[in-house]
Amino acid sequence: MVGVYFLDFISGQGEALTGFEISISKPTKTSNQHDVSGPSSPFLRTWRCTLLFPVENPHLIADKYWNDRVSWDESVLRSEVMEELISDRVQIHRILFNALPPQPARESRLLRGRQILVKTKGADSDADELVVGVAIVSTSVNHGVVVPEVPQELLPSAHFTKEHLLIERITDHSRPFCRVTLISEADIKGFSQEWYTNQWGHYLLRRLLALRHSFAQHSEPVQGLNSSPPSLPAAKQTESFA
Repeated sequence: MVGVYFLDFISGQGEALTGFEISISKPTKTSNQHDVSGPSSPFLRTWRCTLLFPVENPHLIADKYWNDRVSWDESVLRSEVMEELISDRVQIHRILFNALPPQPARESRLLRGRQILVKTKGADSDADELVVGVAIVSTSVNHGVVVPEVPQELLPSAHFTKEHLLIERITDHSRPFCRVTLISEADIKGFSQEWYTNQWGHYLLRRLLALRHSFAQHSEPVQGLNSSPPSLPAAKQTESFA
């Protein structure tokens, strides 16, 4: 069962959370029993956080999330590509996360990919296609060796069962914008069930706010869809994303 919560507060930066939505999905008893033998803890939940961005082109948001996370996410110390499987589409990505003492830094190695979502204009299969969004999907994998100079016990691994981003272009308003949804199920290690319940949703909100603020801080012009996007695989629009 999924419970949906609408937060009507204002963040510490004076940011109005218009259009903000967060939900939490509690696993069933069956999935709990299955997860006990897996890498993640049985009490973990799947969180979904949605925020509106005053950016017309979904490629701009996707590129900043994909290539430049260190510049806007204060929880990330280092980000690097370990292996490029399909150029700029599918890769093994390593992230080193910051942490406040006495908690150590944590690393995660993600298999991630991104894809353009398109919608056909008209019934003809040869009709023009309109870009309506970009999806980035990632999950933790075991890849490579631990950094040699750091013992394994001092660099625990953060496990992300789900770490997905969906960027949808919304055109039913006077000015087009994007709706950005972050879906996350993670085991950061060393934290209690109460911590995940009370803090993880706020962490996802802070990430989306930081990403949105990065566009305002750099005063990047809002590019239209006529600008040349990166060459990515295209997929027909679907009704759901999970």
